[in-house]
Amino acid sequence: MKFRASRAVIGVCLLAWVATAKAQPVLESSPSAPLVPPSLRDAAASSPFTLPGAAVASGSLLRWGPLDLNPPGLSDSFIYSDGLQASPGHLTNTYVNSLSATLLLDIGTHWALNYTPTWKIYTNRAFQNSVDHALDLAGGAQFGDWLTQFTEAYSSTNTPLIETGRQTKQQTSTTTFGVSHRFNDRWSLELEGAQNLQFIDASPDNYDWSTQGQLTFRPGAKLELSLGYRLGLTDFDPGAYMTYSQPQAEVRWRVADKLTLSVQGGREQSQVHKTGLTRQNTPTWNVSAQYQPFDHTKLTLRATRSVTPSTLGTGATNNVTNNQGWTAEIEQRLLGHFNLDAGLSQQKTHFSGTHVEFIPNVSQDDVLDGDGNVIGTITTTSFTPETVIDLRNDSTRTFHLRLATSVMKHGTIALSYARTRNISDAAGFSFTSHQIGCEVGYHW
Repeated sequence: MKFRASRAVIGVCLLAWVATAKAQPVLESSPSAPLVPPSLRDAAASSPFTLPGAAVASGSLLRWGPLDLNPPGLSDSFIYSDGLQASPGHLTNTYVNSLSATLLLDIGTHWALNYTPTWKIYTNRAFQNSVDHALDLAGGAQFGDWLTQFTEAYSSTNTPLIETGRQTKQQTSTTTFGVSHRFNDRWSLELEGAQNLQFIDASPDNYDWSTQGQLTFRPGAKLELSLGYRLGLTDFDPGAYMTYSQPQAEVRWRVADKLTLSVQGGREQSQVHKTGLTRQNTPTWNVSAQYQPFDHTKLTLRATRSVTPSTLGTGATNNVTNNQGWTAEIEQRLLGHFNLDAGLSQQKTHFSGTHVEFIPNVSQDDVLDGDGNVIGTITTTSFTPETVIDLRNDSTRTFHLRLATSVMKHGTIALSYARTRNISDAAGFSFTSHQIGCEVGYHW
């Protein structure tokens, strides 16, 4: 049971990363931990592929029948940012105040619900004040040798994005259902179906459905080898549709007590079914390593390459991005009271897609009188739709630094700095942005 549950939790973590990787916000926010139902939390903590992390507060605030309300959290951040794009090529600055409340509810032992609204207020009227929402539901249960898992993640945001060069309203909904079966101590099988819906302001919506199977061999307590195959379809509205397939292999290895390594590689074959776009055959990978030389020091390295639908541009359709990048991060305890989190990342993104332009066709006809003499001309203009291929290349480098300390047992105070620089070969999308801020939080 522990082995299967651990793999299920690892799958949830990977899904959370994929769901957030599709759009790059300029204003960085701290990633939230994946939601895990109570029945799987012990297995998640005992996974051999997860190094120890910071202690998480636990306990119950209120119980009523099967409902168990965890202590809520409240945080407020105040950030000054320059270099934000109100529209492509229009750089400006603003103060941003973000107030978030987190509510975690356990429903029996098999379900957990998490809801976080965030109120954002901009001092610059070029940006709209907004209320973002994040709602997550996770469930898991065991039936004999089978383990089932369900997740539903919904988010609604209105934040400046690198792809669009402006503040962009976006709604995403990701649903997964998976089952796994353990044949014996060495072999297991995982099957999963997923639906991802993305609705983007002034850009094509996309609907993605995929299914995946993975066979895992466990030769030792700290080593897993997996082979899998993924099939999917993405429908662009308006636009065409894309089909894709991806064979992949993965190795998870606890090299030593202080070092873990995960390597996933594959090749995605994708085809947007639209005239002018060729079939893509792209190598993909996801490599990560964690090293913890001391109890309060953790180093993380990641390198990825992936293919995803894009939020690129008004009026464009059938957009696909090819992403390739790396991240280096350090977590360090200082002077026994302060926690430092610093990271550097770089991503290169190639956007490809199509849009329709109407090409004018002008013709002139003579006007004749009754004797056949030319007395004038008539000009007629008609428009012919033509598919135009869009190409754009971006290189984005981000550095972030956060120093936090605990106050009054349940409170947190943090100072942060971030720098984002984007270089694009499309006019109006290159910028450099700095963010300096402070954050106050309390967890009851």
